[in-house]
Amino acid sequence: MKHTTAQRRAKIQILMDQGNKDKTRKLISDSPLLCLLNRRG
Repeated sequence: MKHTTAQRRAKIQILMDQGNKDKTRKLISDSPLLCLLNRRG
């Protein structure tokens, strides 16, 4: 099952809402695209 960018962003948003900053940071660092999205907003 492939995850779309929107699903990945939603997943990261959920993690951030839960205060899982370490997991979120790891997810973002694993993906250059997500890193760019994180920097923009």
